[in-house]
Amino acid sequence: MNEEKKLYPFDLSINEVEIEVDAAEGSVVAARMRKPTDGEEFAREEQSSVKYAELNNGKEESVTVIGSSADGRMFDNIATELKGFVLHGEDEALGMDWRPATPELLAEIPLNYKQTFIGGTRIFTAKLIKNKSKVVVLGGPRISHVNFTVGNEKAPAYALDFYVPLPSESEREQFNRAASEFSVSKEEKGTSFLRFNLRPCVEHFDKLMLKTNDANIIGGTVNGKSWSECTTVIEKQQFLDAISPVIKHRVLTTVMGQYNAKLRD
Repeated sequence: MNEEKKLYPFDLSINEVEIEVDAAEGSVVAARMRKPTDGEEFAREEQSSVKYAELNNGKEESVTVIGSSADGRMFDNIATELKGFVLHGEDEALGMDWRPATPELLAEIPLNYKQTFIGGTRIFTAKLIKNKSKVVVLGGPRISHVNFTVGNEKAPAYALDFYVPLPSESEREQFNRAASEFSVSKEEKGTSFLRFNLRPCVEHFDKLMLKTNDANIIGGTVNGKSWSECTTVIEKQQFLDAISPVIKHRVLTTVMGQYNAKLRD
């Protein structure tokens, strides 16, 4: 008997993440976090960037993700309950059950824990399902199929399928100009920075999904309703509003990535 496929609730209000502190002792800490608002996601991304630095006269490159403090600020804003944490002098029994995420507790939690908790809410994999043909087929249905998993890729908690209408050339150019910013450091030679902008990703994703009736999202719900059950533009926009900007960014960059081209060696 086949197990019924779990549907991912895009409007899930609380995420729960556990961190293994000591495997031998069975020590675990956990946090419950409310879903961030779009504004909070935009702010986090604006405070984060990727630093590229040339090493050994350009023979090697160092890549550093800058923005752990942004994760710390987001965690402090969205954490609602904690488990496994006690303050110095408190009875350890207090940490055995869920307790409110008070400012006193949040102030003492190490930044790397906060970063790991935030990362645990966005373990996603997006893969473009390509046509197995050995040639490039031009024209025809203009839909990209992206398989999207939530959780461990080998045993995901949820598996979804996004069918995203292909963007026109002008839409693709607009997205590429707005979705990321690249800058070169004047102080550090051979150093550059890349920052992604989530807001344009949200706008472009929503626009594409409302472009034709061929767009589809399978495996997810909003208020218990699937995408196919949304029959009006208003209902579809409400469905899209519930999808995290992080998910939209991952799906859309996967769709756009199929246009990358390089010369054959």
